[in-house]
Amino acid sequence: QYPVAVSMGKAEYPSIDTIIENLQQFSSHIMQLNAMELALEAGSPRALNMVMLGAVIGTGIVPVTKESALESIRATFSKRFEGINTKAVELGISTIQDMLG
Repeated sequence: QYPVAVSMGKAEYPSIDTIIENLQQFSSHIMQLNAMELALEAGSPRALNMVMLGAVIGTGIVPVTKESALESIRATFSKRFEGINTKAVELGISTIQDMLG
């Protein structure tokens, strides 16, 4: 989904290349993944944030383990959404870990 101004034709959304170029001003190590594709694979576009959570966990930069994230999901979400969110986190983690080798 695009910002409202973009949807209304009052602004233009930058290209991926432009976004990456701007990010490179702040970091020389940028990883790209198609989080929406992974969220859809998990079962819902709304799981995009869980894919991103998994990706951050997968980098090892934050002091959060996969187990603690999955435990939090089990404690927070109904059974209906637990599976989707669990799969989304796992896909984020595995995608980033594959990139890191």
